[in-house]
Amino acid sequence: MGKTRTGKAAVVCTAVAFVLVVIAFTTPNWLETDGKLDNPQFVKIGLWQVCFQGFQDPRHLYDTRFYGCWWVFEEEYYIIHDILLPDFFVATQFFFTLCFTLLLIGSFLTILYTCCSRQHDKYQLLLWAIGGNLTLAGICGVISVIIFGARGDGRDWMPNWEHNDISWSFALAVVGRSSTQSGDMKKRSLSGNVGVGVFLVGFICVCVAFGTPSWLVSDPRIVGAQLDRLGLWRHCFRSLPNPQESDAPRRFFVGCRWVYDPFTAGYSEIRGFLLPPFMIATQVFFTICFLLGLVSFFLILLFTLCCDPERKRYIELITAIGYLLLGSGISGGIAVIVFACFGNTNGWMPGHANNYLGWSFALAVIGSVLMLIASGLLLVEANVQRKKRDYLKESQMHKQDYHRASNAVVFGGGLSFVALFLLMMAFISPYWIESYQETFSSFKHMGLWEYCFEQFRYPYYQFDKQFDGCHHIFSQEYYVIREWLLPVWLMVVQTFVTLALMLSIFAFIVIALIWTRWPLRFVLHYEWILSSFVFVCDAAAGVLLFLAVSIFGGQCWRRDWLMYPNFNHLSWSYGLAVISFMIHTFAAFFLYLDARTGYRLRKESRNLVMQMQPNPQSQHAPSSRSGYV
Repeated sequence: MGKTRTGKAAVVCTAVAFVLVVIAFTTPNWLETDGKLDNPQFVKIGLWQVCFQGFQDPRHLYDTRFYGCWWVFEEEYYIIHDILLPDFFVATQFFFTLCFTLLLIGSFLTILYTCCSRQHDKYQLLLWAIGGNLTLAGICGVISVIIFGARGDGRDWMPNWEHNDISWSFALAVVGRSSTQSGDMKKRSLSGNVGVGVFLVGFICVCVAFGTPSWLVSDPRIVGAQLDRLGLWRHCFRSLPNPQESDAPRRFFVGCRWVYDPFTAGYSEIRGFLLPPFMIATQVFFTICFLLGLVSFFLILLFTLCCDPERKRYIELITAIGYLLLGSGISGGIAVIVFACFGNTNGWMPGHANNYLGWSFALAVIGSVLMLIASGLLLVEANVQRKKRDYLKESQMHKQDYHRASNAVVFGGGLSFVALFLLMMAFISPYWIESYQETFSSFKHMGLWEYCFEQFRYPYYQFDKQFDGCHHIFSQEYYVIREWLLPVWLMVVQTFVTLALMLSIFAFIVIALIWTRWPLRFVLHYEWILSSFVFVCDAAAGVLLFLAVSIFGGQCWRRDWLMYPNFNHLSWSYGLAVISFMIHTFAAFFLYLDARTGYRLRKESRNLVMQMQPNPQSQHAPSSRSGYV
């Protein structure tokens, strides 16, 4: 049996979330200046990198200014760690690191899910592990983005706070953590999905109507109105005289109070006026509506997150939710009908002619109607699932299972994923070569697309320009020395690594199609061709990476490039590229074995089919030959 559509969508959402979270985790654009200041001291900051332009801590007496982009734990920033790393920012780093780590584990488990058959005895356990892992990752991501969103652009952190804006890295973190909530790998029909969505909207409306005091509202244009607004549990008055002292009132009630408030003197004495029988009936029926909706909410969570059609009580669960929502909608409907008939009549609240039903009452009506609609949709879903189960029982004996992906393509695909991840890290990180710390070199480190200097002056440039911090190689800052920073051999390395990354991405996309068997007919018919394509992509990526690391390793010591090459050494980004080249080579070997095996099996099956076909010549040939004429 193949994966469900929801399972495939969850795999895609997990992959998208992983890419977005990785980008948000590594990029320094969580908070940045809006560009309206001529000389902003603060430029931008991410979780691990901050960029300044002449920033100075006003609480220190010594004259130290910070320029450029550096790691937040850089030794130079030691004296301003209390500014760079407040408690909320450390909490953001901690929770988003947990989100990234859990998502990394969840991605590996998702790969296992795509390769695992539904008949495997650990299949359900794997789904529970993936769902729990992605849920925890989403919760940690939510906590981190909420903390940073609430405090990131506050006036007590970075300078010129009114010109600082939340930026695109933060947006990617929000979208990425939202995508981790898509680990729902169960199969529901359209009515079930729409029913869940309608219920959530209706339940929110019921909750808001249940707790807000705007069921009946007085016209705000009336100056002398005694009523302000009221709800099921709270009444707000501008100046309500005691109804029991209508001739000569000595006590007036002003402000908002709980209807059962025990502390306000005289409020319990007018409770009979505040809660006539129709109001008590409204409270009772709408409370039943709210409680049934609350029970349905927890059952909906069980339905969407924990259960699948293979569970024994799956259909009974959907049916129970449908009838609970039906009862909730009917109770809510009775409540709003009673209040609409008696809530704004003469003889209860003062200023009858100037009062009208408020927005809380409107939400109560909308919530009750949506509860009834959700009930109908979920009862339809129960009927659909019952028919599917009956059809599955009837066709179980006639359905044949197709073969799964071979061990070679599973192992080779896993290696391709690891190689792609390492290649992405090497592609974006600026640590292909760096200087020794004890040399105090003006050159710090560089990658394929970024250089980092500290008070560097290019000797062949006619003006006395100083280069500080980390900048993109094609930025305006490095325009005057770009020809020196980007020799021909480095452009060749960039081209080879970029082509290798594109081929590796294409290969992994095709591997994902082979793993998930989607589209099924196409994959089963052309599997050996797809395996061959992946083999060619991985092999070509390995060759390109080999050429790239060989050229870079041989040319990075040239004296006409970076000055004082003896002060530098190859760093971890270069090592990741070398490891990625090796893993691509191993992955290509396993995929070659799978492609060759697939081609041989397809050729044998074709020969077998040809042998089973009748030979038309044998039907017209003489039955026997003899020597007689």
